[in-house]
This record gives sequence, structure tokens and C-alpha cells, in this order.
Amino acid sequence: MAPLAPDPQLDALAATLASYTPPLVPALPGRTNHLRGGVLAPLVGGGAAGPTLLLTVRALHLRSHAGEVSYPGGQPSPEDADLTATALREAEEELGLRTARLLGRLSEMPLGTSDWRICPTVAQVNLAELRPDPGEVHSLLRLPLGALLDADAIDGVRFPLPPSYGVDSIFSPIFVGLDDNGDERRVYGGTAHSVLELLGLVAQALGRPLPPERVGGWSWGPKGPRRAG
Repeated sequence: MAPLAPDPQLDALAATLASYTPPLVPALPGRTNHLRGGVLAPLVGGGAAGPTLLLTVRALHLRSHAGEVSYPGGQPSPEDADLTATALREAEEELGLRTARLLGRLSEMPLGTSDWRICPTVAQVNLAELRPDPGEVHSLLRLPLGALLDADAIDGVRFPLPPSYGVDSIFSPIFVGLDDNGDERRVYGGTAHSVLELLGLVAQALGRPLPPERVGGWSWGPKGPRRAG
């Protein structure tokens, strides 16, 4: 196993996560979200530029969610001690990652397309180990979190909520980047909500402000977000 390089920013994030109690996120309208999957939020250190989050673009031949951007991870197996073990096992199967320094946990985030919710473990990983399995992974998307904190705003859309939620709507972020093939990829839904939570914790750890929310640049279509206009 290749060693992990020291990274003061990830040390600061680990300290922030150690004192963080992830909020309980209720099931989405029309869903139970009672099924829990273990996923990994893999980070590599980036020096002054800040850490980079690695996401996978699901293989295009898969029967469900083909081509969507997600964390590596999946359903627990009987041999998994917990959902962190699930996340680590799946990350090794999908990306070849074997070395991980666990940094903390994020909220268990419900998905709008099923009754699952993703349960992310944040970890520092070694970029040199990456060997994506083409049977599961089409490409990688690297989100530089420092650049996201430098942005003027975080773009997204607003969805109405039933009165039982206590608020009339929720901001749903959308992140955009180029994958390793140079194709534009959009991060949305439960994964994007989780990325926004992580981004807020990185901002706190680094003593930086989180950009404000901005709506109007995107609309929602049958296949997900699309640029407005």
C-alpha cells in the first residue's frame, strides 16, 4: 500500500468532523428512504488549492443510473462490519483504493429516485492507487473543493416541500465539472446535497466562507437538470 502524504488541510477537516454531529435528514416526499448504502467520499490533498473530491461516473451499460455521477459505494454485504466497511470494500472494487485514512461521517442523505439513502464516510485516499474498473466506472470526476469555495455562488434549483417539513422549499445544488474524458458532468440530487454538506465543513475547517446559493441558471427536466434559457 502506498503511504498517504501529510496534509494540514485534511488534518483540519478531520478535527472539524470529529466535533460534527450530522443532522438527521427526513425521507423525501413519496419515499421511505429506509434502505442504507455505504459510500466513500474520497479526498486527495491539494496543497494551497485545497482538497479534491473524487466522484465516479457510472458505467454507461449499467441497468440503473448509467452515466450518473456518484460516490463509490453500494449495498452492504453480510461480511461488512458496518457501512464504512461497505464503503471501503466498494471503493476497492470500483477504483482499486486500498489505502484510506478515515476522517469522519456525513449525514445519511435520502435519494429522490428510490427508497435508498447514501451514508458517506469521508476519507483521505492515495491517488496513485486509482485503477477504475471499467465494468462499473466509465470515468472519474474530480471536484476541486478550493475552486468551489472561490466561486461567486453555488448554483441550483428550488423544490417545493409539503407543509409537514416546516419549510416551503429546499435548495438543491448542482455542481458541474469535466470528467477524465473531457466530458461535462453534472452532480445533482442526493450526491450533490452531500457534496454541499462536505463543502461547508471544508469551509469551516479552512476558515473560509461558503458561497451563497443562487437560483435561475438551471431548470429541471425529465432527465434531471438543464441550463435555463
